[in-house]
Amino acid sequence: MCAHLAGREEAPFYAHLTGNGLEFDLRCPDCDTATTPPELLTVCEGCVSRVTADGTLDELLGWRGEPGVAERLEPADLTVRDEPVRDDVLDLAPCGSDWLLLRENPVRLSTVDGSREIEVPVAFDEPPGFRGQHAPRGALHASRSGRFAAVVTDHGQRGVVVNLHTAKVTLSMDRGTAHVEQTSFPLAFLEIGGREVVAHGTDWNRVDLSDPETGEPLTPREHERHHLDYFYGALRASPDGRWLASDGWAWSPAGLPCSWNAERWLTENVWESEDGPTRRWLCQRWYHWNTGMCWLGDHTLAITGIGPDDEIMIDGVRIFDVSTGAEVRRFAGPRGRLLSDGHRLYSVDESGSTAWDPLTGEKTLVLDGFHPSRWHPETGELAGVTPCRAGSPRSFRRWRPPRSSSC
Repeated sequence: MCAHLAGREEAPFYAHLTGNGLEFDLRCPDCDTATTPPELLTVCEGCVSRVTADGTLDELLGWRGEPGVAERLEPADLTVRDEPVRDDVLDLAPCGSDWLLLRENPVRLSTVDGSREIEVPVAFDEPPGFRGQHAPRGALHASRSGRFAAVVTDHGQRGVVVNLHTAKVTLSMDRGTAHVEQTSFPLAFLEIGGREVVAHGTDWNRVDLSDPETGEPLTPREHERHHLDYFYGALRASPDGRWLASDGWAWSPAGLPCSWNAERWLTENVWESEDGPTRRWLCQRWYHWNTGMCWLGDHTLAITGIGPDDEIMIDGVRIFDVSTGAEVRRFAGPRGRLLSDGHRLYSVDESGSTAWDPLTGEKTLVLDGFHPSRWHPETGELAGVTPCRAGSPRSFRRWRPPRSSSC
């Protein structure tokens, strides 16, 4: 770092990337604009930690240069299977050993081949006071057993849970209208102690558990309202069903991904969606949420974006151990949607899909033009539906990754 920063605490600085991964030198604003490169000092870890606020980069003013992205490309069969589907597909989800599709006009659930359909009484309407940042859209979730599905309105207010065996709605959900256009509908199916439950938004700042079979609320509250100043976003359940993570935000306004232990509801009758010893605020990024987020293992969570706010953000992921809340590593490269097959991390953007080794940060596979939205835990496939374009038929696309080193 430059001499002006040495010994200071949480001082504003610019990060000059060296091209070696995320390595960077620190320069004060004057040295950043100097016509000649400043003399840089080699300092101890404590000096770096004080200036960078323990690596949170709270005082970062901007990035200079580009990070280095390592490659270790693996041999693999990159053949993607295509199956034609109709133009009315909105979303898809893994369901039991198969895939389930969400269609519209009318809203219904169907198999990929269309041999079975269930009509769903839900509308993807704009909520009152809609500000137009994100248009409401239909989204589909399904339980791993294949017994239940949920159709919800991302950036909207309502949703329903459907018993796929009886074709009946078992639960109607409403999370209120407060700034719902800002986030995806909070919902995740999980299995706790062999029992299937659904976690879902019941207010803008509240997530509860319900029984998807009966609709019975499982986490009743002593008080209807509480004072948590947090807008819940997309929910992600860990592979073992023990943890939940939310991509939400708080005033004024900052993305605040958080996590908590869901299993304590069964073992100790404790539900920590608002507070508790296992709840963790993982990081804070001003004006930055609705980002890529996925589980790499039973307690490791990956989140896209490296930087303190949306205007000072470089492509990459930060990986957290939710049992402690600690960030265990970060590396440059991934952006967009995140998926994982338990072995690799996949990032999906407008160009296609890229696979990464989550332990080393190396790029290992590239699939141009393939845009999966889900990974199937039973079949091991990544799959997605191509967007609707004039003169181009839609297709259901799937690819099975090769086995590799585990996360």
